[in-house]
Amino acid sequence: MEIILKDIVKLSQIQEMFNAHFPYLKIVFYNFDSTQEKIFSNEHVIEDSSSTLGEIRTIDSFNTIDIDENQKTKSFEEQFLKKFGIYIQVFRKSANLWLLTEATDEWSLTEQNSKGKEMNKKVEIAKIDDFEYYHEQL
Repeated sequence: MEIILKDIVKLSQIQEMFNAHFPYLKIVFYNFDSTQEKIFSNEHVIEDSSSTLGEIRTIDSFNTIDIDENQKTKSFEEQFLKKFGIYIQVFRKSANLWLLTEATDEWSLTEQNSKGKEMNKKVEIAKIDDFEYYHEQL
C-alpha cells in the first residue's frame, strides 16, 4: 500500500491510516534538534497530533510512504526520516501497555501486529474446585 502524504495531512490522520491496517501497532512522532542525541523518550514526543506534516518535516519534498506488510519495522521507520526528516517509532500493544519495538525492529510489520494481537487475547481462567486442588498440609 502506498500513502501519499501532503503538507496538510495531520499527524493524527497518518496514525489512523497506519492503525487501520495494523490495529495492534501505533506510530509515535518525535522532534529532535540537530544537537540532541536521538533518545526516544517522552521528552521528545510530538504531543499535538493536530500538527500537520508540513509543520514538522525538515526535508522539503512531496513524497509517498510505502507500507508493505512484510516490510521490516526498522525500514518503515527509516522511510519517514529519509523522505521527510521525521523521526518515528512503531509501538506494539501489549495488554494495557504500548511497547517500543526497537528490540524487534527486524520483525515485519505483520509479525509485530500478530504478536500484538496474541498479547491482547483474553485468557479464560477455569474455575478451580477448592477441595480438589487445595489441601491442608500437616
